[in-house]
Amino acid sequence: MPAPVQALRIFIASNGMCTRRYLDEERLREYFRRNGCLFSDGPEEADHILLVTCAFVGGKEDDCFELLRDFSRHRGELVVVGCLPEIASTRLEREFGGRTVSTGELETIDRLFPEFEVPFASVPDANLLPGALQSSARRSLGPNGVRSPVRRARSLLRKLVPFLSSPHSDLAYLRVTNGCANDCSYCGIRKAIGPLRSKPLAVCEDEYRGLLDAGHQKIKILGEDVGSWGLDISLSFPRLLERLASIDRDDGVRWDFESIYPRWAIAYRSDLLGQIEQGRVREICCEAQSGSPRILQLMKRRYAIDDLAETLRSFRKADPRVSLHTHLIVGFPTETEAEFQDSLDFVAGVGFSHVYLFSYSDRDGTESSGMEGKIDPELIRERVGRARQFMRRHGIPCETEESFLIDWEGRASMA
Repeated sequence: MPAPVQALRIFIASNGMCTRRYLDEERLREYFRRNGCLFSDGPEEADHILLVTCAFVGGKEDDCFELLRDFSRHRGELVVVGCLPEIASTRLEREFGGRTVSTGELETIDRLFPEFEVPFASVPDANLLPGALQSSARRSLGPNGVRSPVRRARSLLRKLVPFLSSPHSDLAYLRVTNGCANDCSYCGIRKAIGPLRSKPLAVCEDEYRGLLDAGHQKIKILGEDVGSWGLDISLSFPRLLERLASIDRDDGVRWDFESIYPRWAIAYRSDLLGQIEQGRVREICCEAQSGSPRILQLMKRRYAIDDLAETLRSFRKADPRVSLHTHLIVGFPTETEAEFQDSLDFVAGVGFSHVYLFSYSDRDGTESSGMEGKIDPELIRERVGRARQFMRRHGIPCETEESFLIDWEGRASMA
């Protein structure tokens, strides 16, 4: 293993709760390990501090900048990695001005460390999440568990501990795509993650075999849109599933999909039903975002909501054990009261197992940020509250975006 004359000390942290960025964090950790670096217990002793950021909603962006201000107080060079450099480039330049590495170009981190012998591109993708979550919990506490404010640690641990003890904690991850082929009008993430890049079929197969060899039976097939796998390499998602299924050695392996764009759930319905009927599928996250045809058109979400509802109901009918998850954006520009109700009716009609509610917020450079007819934030908050009550009445667990945010003031924020 190559080792610098004097090993660099690295501290890596994140603002948490994004699976893809946690996996990036683990890959970065392996990159530094292979180049002979040491890891410090806290930012105080580090030569370089890497903050891996997720900024898909406004509150997450604010979390990033709170951490950025904290870490900037230390002597080590702070490098901002992840989605923040593209999603909030103007604010980051104004409040930071240091070096950055965006999610869609992680391999450019080599430029920051020209003395390294092992390039980032040669480091395999990460497939396990719990270690990242546990280490993030320790880092939030700081060295000896007491550095950071107690309210920050309490808030983060309240979110992490239930996850680590949940049925999800033994999941392994097979990331099959990076980037996104869609152009949703509200989304700032695509700018950060770049265009679709399907992981080669042979690499997917090798990683899958490795997970089976390690004894994993719950595998989350992961990507910004797993259904788009293969579009850029003249293959298709059903082909990938067919190949993975052929590798299975018994009937005990089950898959989660996070996430599959509704268009592909509809288009590949028969193929997915085949896998579901064989008992391979445990969970599907299919992000509808709205139940209103007009709002979906404004969002540039290209599918018919009735077709999606019928498709998802067919999945549940094929195997009632399948857990169906979705996301809804509340308060998209010009959304009427009736269209808000359409979204709730869609959820109840499908019978989702879990719903994530997100308040609409403008993201820099997106098409929707320039739309007229913005909904008053107070009305959005009121609708989110009514949506939560609706979910409770229908027995559907739900979370709001506050569930994903570090609560810097120590207030309860779990949905």
